[in-house]
Amino acid sequence: QIVSWIPVDLAAATIVDMCDIAADTLHLVHPQPVRWNAIMEPLASKLNVPLVPYVEWLARLESLAEDGDVHATHAGKNDKAALRLLYVYRKALATPERLEESMGLMPRVAMDKAVRISRILQEGSTQQLGPEDVERWLSYWRVTGFMRSS
Repeated sequence: QIVSWIPVDLAAATIVDMCDIAADTLHLVHPQPVRWNAIMEPLASKLNVPLVPYVEWLARLESLAEDGDVHATHAGKNDKAALRLLYVYRKALATPERLEESMGLMPRVAMDKAVRISRILQEGSTQQLGPEDVERWLSYWRVTGFMRSS
């Protein structure tokens, strides 16, 4: 599985590059995608949780959902946020053919037109996502209250 998420600042700059272009479709994805584990391993490490195969993770989540009200929380509105998206996670396994992008939910898209049009995507300022990005996301989620501080 791959992750071609693009940071918001680069997405915004790329959209500026694209806004005056007459094109039917332009896919805005990271020009240097990374393997899923390149994001999940540092995330699991920072959260001090085991990294398990997707099927096992989904089974654990479904078990948690069976144990109580999906919308109930113990300490805040986001404690069980993943449960509210359970149908999305199930869809990834229900797809007859495993797709390459975003937990198997999306096909990998062609981005050659976008790269030709956007100087941002061309100039190499788009470093691959990695542990530093995971740190920034966690920091932001904690500051905004989406996650409790550890």
